[in-house]
Amino acid sequence: MEYGCFFENEPILTLNGTKKLKEISNLDYVYSNGDFKAVKATQKRAYEGKMIGFYLLSTTDQLVATPNHPFYVYRDGEFNWIK
Repeated sequence: MEYGCFFENEPILTLNGTKKLKEISNLDYVYSNGDFKAVKATQKRAYEGKMIGFYLLSTTDQLVATPNHPFYVYRDGEFNWIK
């Protein structure tokens, strides 16, 4: 299975505040699917290709990811994964 990716400087919410993705280790707990989860492993891959960017309603910062990255969003009264 191919997973999507973020840039290494994207902010990630942890139990101890926000960190850049490249600073995350297996000692961290990151927010995912409505709860904080222990990081089991980290990966770093080279990527050449298109990136997508969009803005969240709660911030002026742009979030950038590969086009195949799924997102867990609240829409129409429920949370779901979207691609």
